[in-house]
Amino acid sequence: MLRSMIGIVAASCGVASAANVYVFSTGSSTVDAAHVSSLTSHGHTVTLGTEWHGFDGTASLAGIDVVLMNHGANWASSTETVPLAGQQQLVDFVAAGGGVITTEWIVYNHGSSGGAAYALIGPILPVTYGLTWNGSVTTTFTQASADAVMNSGLPATFESPVDFFAGTETKLEPRPGATVFFLGSNLDNNAAVTGWQVGAGRTVSFSTMPGEISLADANYSRLLSNAIDWADNVPPPCDPDVNQDGNVDQDDVGYLINVVGGGDNPTGVDPDFNQDGNVDQDDVAALIDTVGGGGCP
Repeated sequence: MLRSMIGIVAASCGVASAANVYVFSTGSSTVDAAHVSSLTSHGHTVTLGTEWHGFDGTASLAGIDVVLMNHGANWASSTETVPLAGQQQLVDFVAAGGGVITTEWIVYNHGSSGGAAYALIGPILPVTYGLTWNGSVTTTFTQASADAVMNSGLPATFESPVDFFAGTETKLEPRPGATVFFLGSNLDNNAAVTGWQVGAGRTVSFSTMPGEISLADANYSRLLSNAIDWADNVPPPCDPDVNQDGNVDQDDVGYLINVVGGGDNPTGVDPDFNQDGNVDQDDVAALIDTVGGGGCP
């Protein structure tokens, strides 16, 4: 009889955060330092790059997995934009499998300029401008979609402080086909963290601007790190308790057999348990091995 071993297995099934991240400088040494400290604390390697106006297509992205676009502490006008050559570099980077994360006021500038500010990269972002913004000092993030990578280590709902850079948050509207991972309590349940697949890569948009205050918050810091993992296509953490009943046993095997066969999946488990790109009997075999003590695939 298979034994319950969720504690033993779960302890060995975490995801290692090890992305190489190119971070747009904010123009503020203290805010830049907060980014570096936050991201490296989660295992990422940070290259602190140029400010938005200097990203002109000449930056080396060799070895970079994810680009974090900041335009908050150094924002002055809605007409400001990354040079077209830099935007094209990012579009090509995503098409080749890279990840890009935008923070505000990038989508705001794109929308308020009628699409002129980010004409090249705007169309590959998962959101559009929702015609308003605010200056609230906190927001409450609420999980809107189950995703093992984006939700890893986070409560379903948490309040976080947000940084004020001529405002704190933009109203974002998800594009059709995008996934809203977290809603924000401000701006009528704002699409606070949203992502989608673009070619071989991924883009994610935050409605807020990371800074010293928000990055000092453990949950917000983890959320940004998770978004980097998601944009980097990190496999979801292995959780053999696929039926989410608190035990790792033969019932999980039966659950996965049903899901692989096309049955209902109320827990939302990724049926590609072995993460080989296919959903088939090999996933069931990998789960049987894990439940039997073989460890995560």
